[in-house]
Amino acid sequence: MSLFDVTNVSSTGIEDGVHTASINSAEVKTTKAGNGEYISVKWELASGGQFYTMYTIKNPNQKAVDIGLGELKRMLTASGAKSMAIGGVDELLGLRCQLTLATVTDDFGDKVKIKKYAKAAAAQPF
Repeated sequence: MSLFDVTNVSSTGIEDGVHTASINSAEVKTTKAGNGEYISVKWELASGGQFYTMYTIKNPNQKAVDIGLGELKRMLTASGAKSMAIGGVDELLGLRCQLTLATVTDDFGDKVKIKKYAKAAAAQPF
């Protein structure tokens, strides 16, 4: 018998797998290069923990914009958002999804990546 098992926990402190999450902050930010914008979203997990993700909305690289907007659309669809036309980031606050998360490692260390969005169970309290 072991005292604890950290097999599936990364340095992010969030286990890979399926989690119910809610957006508790969202902000439009300018890229470091100053030539683009992204929405920084802070997700709070029902099981505890939080992480940030970015959705590119303006960039000289159109493919980056297409990916960012596509991810936003998948998130909005899964959350049951009333509209796909968002007037401001405040409209994202409180949206809930079931997220499939995985830890990815890049030059800056471990990060939480959303692999899939799905509708969250309505009865699950937060």
